[in-house]
Amino acid sequence: MEPGKLVWLTNEETGELIDYFGAAEFLMGGDEPLSADMLEEMREAAKMLVINLKPRYMFKPVGLSLGQGGISAEFSAGRSLMLSGKSIQEHLFGAGEAVAGCLTIGEGADHLISMLQHDGYMLKALFADALANAAVERLRVKLEQDVKKRLVFLLGGCLVLATGICRLICSGIFFCAWVRRRSWGLLQPKK
Repeated sequence: MEPGKLVWLTNEETGELIDYFGAAEFLMGGDEPLSADMLEEMREAAKMLVINLKPRYMFKPVGLSLGQGGISAEFSAGRSLMLSGKSIQEHLFGAGEAVAGCLTIGEGADHLISMLQHDGYMLKALFADALANAAVERLRVKLEQDVKKRLVFLLGGCLVLATGICRLICSGIFFCAWVRRRSWGLLQPKK
């Protein structure tokens, strides 16, 4: 089994996670453009947010096998995760390998948003939260591209990708990719 790959973003790459359009979609569904005043307020929130981000992601090839309660994803000898959901079983059935991954923008984003709320800067907190959500989405895309670039040949075929949101201490995404029937697609559950 291949070892996991941990990737920390540089300061420049972290700055590229800021997405005003994506944040506006989180706030207003993307139908209304931001006013000049709102865009300026969002830029101020972005300056505060970007210095608090510590984005990173990790991915690792895992073996898959059919077990009693579902499909077992083996991370290392004796350490596995049973995937018992019907949908994930349908998508993974017959696959022998997968890539499991996770990402985070770091707990600094949650801390900043909490501090802004506590201090009464609700609009800035709202903008920081929307920007953080957009940053998570951009980081997910970066992880997906990195996995495709590094592992498509390792796994010997095309990749099928599935993502789902998980929140522990801070925003993040659990991600699984697998080889199946020489096709590739993207599955992304709604929040």
